[in-house]
Amino acid sequence: HIMLLAFQTDRTRVTTSMMNNDLSNMRFPSLDGISGGIHELSHHAGDEHRLSMYQRVNEHQVKLWAEFLAKMQATNEGERTLLENSMILLTSSLMDGNAHDSRQLPVVLAGGGGGTIQGGRFHDLSKDENRKLCRLHIALMDRMGVKTAHFGDAENALAIREREGGAEDVDARLDLLGFMIAIEKGDAEGALAGAKKYEG
Repeated sequence: HIMLLAFQTDRTRVTTSMMNNDLSNMRFPSLDGISGGIHELSHHAGDEHRLSMYQRVNEHQVKLWAEFLAKMQATNEGERTLLENSMILLTSSLMDGNAHDSRQLPVVLAGGGGGTIQGGRFHDLSKDENRKLCRLHIALMDRMGVKTAHFGDAENALAIREREGGAEDVDARLDLLGFMIAIEKGDAEGALAGAKKYEG
């Protein structure tokens, strides 16, 4: 993976990987039974078959991301792994492509930020009146040594709990991806179990 190699050789410390743009008609011939492009599938109109195909495409893309994290975790950088020294953000521009709903975006933050981030937790910020994604960006920039009083529509950083010591468990972070998939599937039981496990 070109990004992994770039991180390993310290050619760059910031990268962006866009799996597809909002209007992409990307198809997935390697996935059996998937017909139609991803943008077409996102406008599923509640059809169970199209929802199932759309879910499988999303799971495929999240799996690729998780595999990238596993490779980062397997890269030793002395006292920590490459993943433990990094902050990797997975998100989308929409929560529901069918309704073009961007009010509650799915966000997963992986990595230990050089020992500054406590992983393996779930946060529900839906009731936070000051819920702004840019607050998370400020918190990440602060850990990179970039100090700013505001960014986008945010004027303060989102509180991210410091790591309390001990080796961070990559399995817990990858398990959180399973929790996100459970939410997108509408698996209430799985989502509830995940929320209880990672609440904090």
